Amino acid sequence: MVWRVIQSMGLVVVLIAAIGALGTKFGVWFYTFGFQMLLIALFLGFLGLVASLIGIGVSLKRKTHELLIGLAISGCLCGGTFAYIGFHYWKIGEYPPIHDVSTDLDDVPTFELVVEARGESSNPLEFKPDSARWQREHYADLESWETPWTLASTVVHVQETLDDLGMEIIGQRPSEEDLAESSISEAHVEATATTFWFGFKDDFVVRARSDGARTGRTVVDVRSVSRIGVGDLGANAQRIRKFLAELQARAE
Repeated sequence: MVWRVIQSMGLVVVLIAAIGALGTKFGVWFYTFGFQMLLIALFLGFLGLVASLIGIGVSLKRKTHELLIGLAISGCLCGGTFAYIGFHYWKIGEYPPIHDVSTDLDDVPTFELVVEARGESSNPLEFKPDSARWQREHYADLESWETPWTLASTVVHVQETLDDLGMEIIGQRPSEEDLAESSISEAHVEATATTFWFGFKDDFVVRARSDGARTGRTVVDVRSVSRIGVGDLGANAQRIRKFLAELQARAE
């Protein structure tokens, strides 16, 4: 009977972890409760892994192999869940405690179109000095990029890149009609990225500035901000890196 229970632990652990994440995503509970369920899955995953290994050893010793497959599957599920969740918790200390990242720390791109959607309970959009300090230490590679395109063409490429990366484009400012005017030298495109499991929303703004007739080129700066939480496990910085890499690939 005990070994039958251990055989089912793998599935139970996976379900607890998945339900904790998806419940957060669909608004059933707050994300802190979802994290607590992950900790429960982490603990049970370790116990299930140890129990499965003991069961496998006992089965081999007694030469009763009818439970081996079930115990092995349970052990793999428990071990995999334990390793996956444990790895991410272990990596927390490697990332700075910030959730607001920008390629321009002196003149940070601003949000307008997503402000209402963020709601009052979201993190404030004021860029804090601590964020700049941490970013200079951990994300020094993030910087502005000069495109080979005009301002209007840059905006088109930006929107296509955001769409390719699966972000929801909220809109641009100024509008396409106003952007056609030669006097316009700056444009913003705002979008929202949603994580798969927990459904966390991070807001993303791309600022494009033209230097006019001097070179005909446009400088792009990017900012990514999480709506909730203190740290982001490097997600916003990684999203900016991926966006710029995709945009630069278009130029090449």
